[in-house]
Amino acid sequence: MEQMNELAEIEAELVADLHYDQKSWIKFYLSMKKIEDNELYRPEHRSFTAWLKDFCIKNKIHESVVWNRKKAGKTYERFLTHKNKLGESVADLSEINVSMDSLVLIDKIAKKAPELETELVQKALNKEMTRNDLRTAYQIIRGNRDEERKKNIKELEDNHSKREYSDPKVTAAQIVTALANDDSWLNSIRGVRDKDGKVFTKRIEFSPKYRCFNEFPVFTGTTSISRRIDVLVAENKAVKYHYQLNLHGMEIKVDKHDLVSDQKYSEYSEFVHYLWLVIPTELVPYAIKNAPKTIGILAYSQVNNNFEVINKPKLLDPVLIAASLNTIILKTL
Repeated sequence: MEQMNELAEIEAELVADLHYDQKSWIKFYLSMKKIEDNELYRPEHRSFTAWLKDFCIKNKIHESVVWNRKKAGKTYERFLTHKNKLGESVADLSEINVSMDSLVLIDKIAKKAPELETELVQKALNKEMTRNDLRTAYQIIRGNRDEERKKNIKELEDNHSKREYSDPKVTAAQIVTALANDDSWLNSIRGVRDKDGKVFTKRIEFSPKYRCFNEFPVFTGTTSISRRIDVLVAENKAVKYHYQLNLHGMEIKVDKHDLVSDQKYSEYSEFVHYLWLVIPTELVPYAIKNAPKTIGILAYSQVNNNFEVINKPKLLDPVLIAASLNTIILKTL
């Protein structure tokens, strides 16, 4: 109980910091670090990632904004560790005056050229490099690595085509097709049932509908262009009255790394009534560990070509549902 109370207090501080002191990213990061290092997210959440996603959904905060604070803090801590190993004294994180955006850019550069990270952090500390300088550096390095990346992808594809798999991997396209042709997974959240277990629905002019929209665009505000929900399902089969409509956001993950490292899909919670992770059965353990309790987990079996509900989603309170309905209207006119 004491641990849960401490977590609740820190969460309240985090929300206040985001709303009233957005420039104080260091304080925000150190509070998150305390939650992670002391595992204050347990036992309610299975991992720090699951807590963070649930925290963002609950407080209507863009997940990418929170992760950026964590990236910035980790970037400086790596620099600090490196300097300490060399016996050099540098300022503690709480004492520095470097923008979060600069450190996030350095983190991006370091993923492609790790040998530059320490030098770039030092230059940022010394005010020798601006954010614009770092943006330019990132664009140059990303451009230089494009050809190498294409070559590596081509080699992987060639190697893949030469192999024979007894158990071929599930693809996102297979799951999209299966979703379009199978609505049985809705049984897990279907409306009110009578004493005999039958679903109670009152039909008023509208027949049951189930429709999938692939690559459904939503504007979260974190980028200048739209993000896209893999599949948006619009249906009136799992409702009490057929004049109602449920919108389900289906985020498809067929790769473990993509599932664990995704830092944006929780942002779709403002546009749908229910949010789901849809995965092959072999990824279920990773989804259970990293998904917030708010989100449903739907496992697809290639062998049986069917879905199993691993975790039921909670009904959300989406403030941007009207934007989704407008998009549906424009797509169907």
